[in-house]
Amino acid sequence: MKHIQRDVTNNEQFLESLIKEEKMNHASISWKNENAVEILPTQIKKMGTIILDIRPGEAELTNRKGKQAQLIMPITHVPTIDDVRLTLRQTVKTHGNDITGCSFLPDGRMIFSCYRNCLISVLQTNGSLHFTLKPGFRTSQIYYIEESQKLVVTNGSNHNCVKIIDMKSRKTEKLIDVGSENYGIVHKDGKLYCNGHKGGLRVVSLDEDSIIQLVNATLSRYSSIAIWSDKLYVIGNDDSVICCDLQGAVKWRLELNTFLKSARGITVNNCGYVYVAGFFSNNVVVISPDGNKHRVLLSEKDGLDHPQALCYNQKHNILLVANERKNAFIYDVSK
Repeated sequence: MKHIQRDVTNNEQFLESLIKEEKMNHASISWKNENAVEILPTQIKKMGTIILDIRPGEAELTNRKGKQAQLIMPITHVPTIDDVRLTLRQTVKTHGNDITGCSFLPDGRMIFSCYRNCLISVLQTNGSLHFTLKPGFRTSQIYYIEESQKLVVTNGSNHNCVKIIDMKSRKTEKLIDVGSENYGIVHKDGKLYCNGHKGGLRVVSLDEDSIIQLVNATLSRYSSIAIWSDKLYVIGNDDSVICCDLQGAVKWRLELNTFLKSARGITVNNCGYVYVAGFFSNNVVVISPDGNKHRVLLSEKDGLDHPQALCYNQKHNILLVANERKNAFIYDVSK
């Protein structure tokens, strides 16, 4: 304890010296024009005056009733899970009877995959149909790779192949055998992370076509995967939400079977908040970045009817929620 007190005292003295010597002041330099600037240049003897303005910094060192001195800094509000608010922006009509995946294009257009109809539809920002793609097999989940303008399409339990479609030419560029069923899929740094159901969490290298099993555990069939920074978010076979790093080490696991029934869609915002859709519970739950807190955001009263697909547009802070059929909803999300 003595060495801690000694270190605290030394740091306190150091901070006091900074304030006394005015080394934490804010300095600004401004320019003041002279009236002579408005006359001919040959008559100008003085262009102006440089003003150095020094103001005390906002830091304050206080010592209350003998307590250890503290450096008081301006308080910045940090958003919590209770600050997350959704405002309905738009309702769009989807095409097909089994919408299992959704995504955004950079210009705001929406992509939906329909499993039963073996169909991918692209909708304009106003909800009208732009064009459709027919990959030739059932389409489970989709992921758009913005850098290469490629669309990755999985096919569920029908084939072990993942299809890569060039969205510029709208033609199939590549087929990759992942060696298992395949549902949710995401991309990062030339690698695909895929929900292989009983095959676990699988990683496919696009350069080498090599496949490894990152997590040897059964994942929820039909469910998607989310990625944010260096973390992956998957749904376990028991509807638990699992966060792991890119090497497969589990960071946290949250069991939500009281709130979520048949969790399928999962996505994450740019602050690490996780959104999960319950297919049979007809709701969307948000989870804090550390996995310690959660609350229900949307339910049946908001029009949810077997929601399967979610996608968060991190650039515009909007959330896309798609029911199994008929409707999808676009929400503005408070920051």
